[in-house]
Amino acid sequence: MATIRQDNDTKVFLVTGATGAIGKAIAQRLADIEGSEVVLVCRDQLKAEKAVNEIQQSQGTL
Repeated sequence: MATIRQDNDTKVFLVTGATGAIGKAIAQRLADIEGSEVVLVCRDQLKAEKAVNEIQQSQGTL
């Protein structure tokens, strides 16, 4: 997955249940915040990877 930046200006958000509709929507909104890093906590690796890819694509980071 991705590496978290480590500087004093970065806001790190931890989102549980990020493969569900609400969790993914929250993660997406948090990813829109300038200088943020979003960590998804998920039980299913394949669903997690899909969620990460969807969020990265919407951010234009893929």
